[in-house]
Amino acid sequence: MPVVAPKPTSRLIFRLDPDEMKSWLKERPDTYRAWAEDHEFTARPGTHLVFPGDKGGIAEVVLGKKDAFADGARAGRLPKGIYALADAHDAEEVAIGFLLEQYRFDRFRQKPSAPKADLILADEALRHRVEAISAGVFLARDLINMPANHLNPQGMEDAVRDLAEAFSAKLNVTIGD
Repeated sequence: MPVVAPKPTSRLIFRLDPDEMKSWLKERPDTYRAWAEDHEFTARPGTHLVFPGDKGGIAEVVLGKKDAFADGARAGRLPKGIYALADAHDAEEVAIGFLLEQYRFDRFRQKPSAPKADLILADEALRHRVEAISAGVFLARDLINMPANHLNPQGMEDAVRDLAEAFSAKLNVTIGD
């Protein structure tokens, strides 16, 4: 599952604007400043930079602050690994953007694609809420993408019934007039 419970090996994601980036770099090793300069990274909205760790791999990520959903979508495209938000501000919107970026319609593929990145949400209630919202969006996207010869009225009812059961929701179906 791309939204997971806390793990000690996570990499932090910082959402910063250009002014916050300057302050953030002052608190980091000189190698971070050099890395940002080499990549001409200033945390402009819609950009991101992955900072390497001392022993290779990814240490931290900075997203140029745009809007929470777009930032979450960009985080969802990060390389394989476990990530956590450094600041809980807008965590729900960032997590939803993150999950929605993970969507793939692969019902007819022999080997479905697995999500690359996982995002940690420590708040269990928030994690369940985000998963429920994304499950609904994923269902809608699946139904939209499903060819008509594979999704008839009964198939539509079955899909909605499965979702209702998964989240203990009540469902009433009207058939005919």
